[in-house]
Amino acid sequence: MPSDSIFLIGEGTVFMRFEAGGIEGASRQLAAETGLRLDTPAVLIAGGNAARQQAVYGTLATIARLGEEAGIRPPAIILAGNKVILEDKPSWAKRLPLFGKRVLVTRTREQASDLVKRIVRFGGEAVEFPVIAVRPPSQPEKAAALDAILNAVETFDWILFTSANGVEFTFRRLMQLGKDIRSLSRARIAVVGPKTEEKLAGYGIYPDLVPEQSFQAETLLEALRTAAKPGEKFLIAKGDLARKVLPEGLRELGFDVTEADVYENVPAAEGGEDVLHMLRSGKLDAVTFTSSSTVTNLLAALRALGEPEPEQLLNRTALVCIGPITAETARKAGLSVRIMSGEATIDSLAEALASVFAESVPQSNREEKA
Repeated sequence: MPSDSIFLIGEGTVFMRFEAGGIEGASRQLAAETGLRLDTPAVLIAGGNAARQQAVYGTLATIARLGEEAGIRPPAIILAGNKVILEDKPSWAKRLPLFGKRVLVTRTREQASDLVKRIVRFGGEAVEFPVIAVRPPSQPEKAAALDAILNAVETFDWILFTSANGVEFTFRRLMQLGKDIRSLSRARIAVVGPKTEEKLAGYGIYPDLVPEQSFQAETLLEALRTAAKPGEKFLIAKGDLARKVLPEGLRELGFDVTEADVYENVPAAEGGEDVLHMLRSGKLDAVTFTSSSTVTNLLAALRALGEPEPEQLLNRTALVCIGPITAETARKAGLSVRIMSGEATIDSLAEALASVFAESVPQSNREEKA
């Protein structure tokens, strides 16, 4: 099975990005993992921005020597296939919509890999700057309150998970308390979207209810209107900054609701000086936001680094948000959102990001202009 850095992009052509190491090792890895012959035509390209791009053409056998002679160093990409020699750089840029683009990824380091892989697959360069971190409740009284709830988990009729983090921290703490999945056997399980469902499946549990679209609290609440029965008790496993739409909506419907803050969000800003320099020098093409917290925390981090007007600085780039809630937070903060994903998923966010730099942007994903 080819590694995560190698992708088939159509008609026998493969794409590989490597961040470090030798060009020869990368080209031979590409040949070994894809079955391509060493005499397959290939192009080696380095440089994230168009003004800095270098490219040399050869074969998988010669590309390392040609690249070293041209002074090319990682990070770089190799495109290989029988059609490579027939096409020029603009056609590759069209095929890889993020080719030559540098994209800031602001979500937690533990969760960033999915988005980073998709950016790389579209030919872009991902710059990781996690502005948020997650951890178990740090205050003793909140930790004790969580334990009390989880020790009574068998008493709930419904358990709702609004994020993959909610699943992760709930089961981590249940195991620490000596409980396993059998303690959830009485309850029906609902999740907000496919990523949360995927995380839950890792524990051998498949939800009873997943919204068919939107993947946000409002759609889950609407689905529960008909799925839940009067008198049932709900447990919502969530983060400390989660919106109140779901618990308040369920209470308005007459249900008994317990909220459990199974994790807390804290600001993080490691490596901020480099990011600020890239923003000021125009070396970032796009910024992605995956939650309202990433919006507020990035602005706060830039201010803390001495940037008096971070909104204007960010508005020089293409700002891409995951769904309407995050986009609304960004707009209220004075940011000009270029595009938001049609669904609140990483796949949809990556597609929206790629469409910004493609020939056309789906009208349904465009932000309305005043």
